[in-house]
Amino acid sequence: MTFIRPGNWSAIPWAYFMRSPKIFSLLLAALLSLCYALTIAPALSWANGGADGGDLITAAFTGGVPHPTGYPLYLLVAHLFQDFPLGGLAFRTNLLSALCTVLAALLLQSWLIRQLENQKFGVFSAFIGGAAFGLAPLVWGQAVITEVYGLQSLLILAFLFGLDWTALNGKDWVRGLLLGLAASNHLTSLILIPLLALDFSSKALFTLPMVFFKRMAGVLIGLSFYLILPLRALTQPPVNWGNPITLQAFWWLVSGRLYASYPFGVSFADVLLRLRGVAGLLLAQFALLGVVVGIYGLLSGLPRRILLASLWLFSSFCLFAVSYASYDSQVYLIPAFIAFSIWLTYGLSDGLQALSARFPRLAQLTCALIILLLLARLPGIFPQVDASHDLRAENFGVGFVSNAPENALVFAQGDEAVFALWYFQFSMSQRSDIVIISEELIQYDWYLTNLAHTYPQLMIPFSRPLTASDLLAANPARPACFVKQSATTFCQ
Repeated sequence: MTFIRPGNWSAIPWAYFMRSPKIFSLLLAALLSLCYALTIAPALSWANGGADGGDLITAAFTGGVPHPTGYPLYLLVAHLFQDFPLGGLAFRTNLLSALCTVLAALLLQSWLIRQLENQKFGVFSAFIGGAAFGLAPLVWGQAVITEVYGLQSLLILAFLFGLDWTALNGKDWVRGLLLGLAASNHLTSLILIPLLALDFSSKALFTLPMVFFKRMAGVLIGLSFYLILPLRALTQPPVNWGNPITLQAFWWLVSGRLYASYPFGVSFADVLLRLRGVAGLLLAQFALLGVVVGIYGLLSGLPRRILLASLWLFSSFCLFAVSYASYDSQVYLIPAFIAFSIWLTYGLSDGLQALSARFPRLAQLTCALIILLLLARLPGIFPQVDASHDLRAENFGVGFVSNAPENALVFAQGDEAVFALWYFQFSMSQRSDIVIISEELIQYDWYLTNLAHTYPQLMIPFSRPLTASDLLAANPARPACFVKQSATTFCQ
């Protein structure tokens, strides 16, 4: 063990701070935990595009099946969090997103430290890379509401870490399993299958075909979590998208057939506009200095395997996001931000190394300045992501269930309204007398079957296609309410 002489206390900050992974891990965990704790949604929230929260919370709580593609692993983990004796049901599920994102940033930092352990500024640069990812507004915004992207980030980073983890040598199916688990949370993770061909354990760039097939076997094991969806559907839960108890219905759900027109559904002109938007988003996430350092890192001579893995991660998810025809497709860029954080880390480490070779004191002052710049960004990000005061969903749900006529047929439009009403009726056990009907879903036979099981007293006519007027005519004794998204309610 090396001790610092009493007369050389000036070496303490460098020896015990700048080169200590444990200290920087604690700092990163404390920083992100504090930021997320101050901005996390206290209940059901529509902040940061969180319309799906009511659907995911209710499906996890009731043993149901949420919207495509089903997210089976997320359901299991979310249900565990919902059993914690802390706050309300929605808050506990929001907490899952926050914890997963903190762990994802810590895992990113740990993996980068492994890559840069011989670099003088490697530990510090890895800390900045982890913080840059965790404090990126889009990542932060998803970390404080109920969504699947915090867990997705954690699982993708576990997969990347596993590719390079020597303890898994000879256990290649485990490396594939990590990717399969990521895909069982969000199916877009299968985009990373080509990375299974990379070899991090030898001088060869690509692995042998037999090793690749072993890894693919692990992927299939991870994907087997999707088999819990038919088992959940057999219990006839109130939220049961697709009722996937047959092979056809199961494929409809997990393949996302409901959104079949979305992938590559954007015109070429709009793709160009979205590519410009990606550039703007990068600036918003990492600031101008971070973008410059990240681009420098990409061009500064990364190890070939890291370069190939990060380029595929960035380009594939960027392509998917810009070509996916939904209003919220920017959330699919979060894995791309992982790649950019890697480039930023390498660029920062290389730049500080070069600066230290000529001006050691200036390099240390630059580190302090970078910390100050990182902290100085926080007041500008807080208003963008803060969900701690967003009570729109709660106020909407409480107000509606308090004032809706008895035994009403409630025709709801829009994910926000439908999912919030599901949450209050099925998770909070409020107003079991009213019938909640999604106008967008009554065209599907599986949904009508689900309605009949959930509301046995509801009369459902045989005419197809079915309309709200048909349901009203078949249930004349029930008053009707029409709810459009989160704004308008009309009862008669």
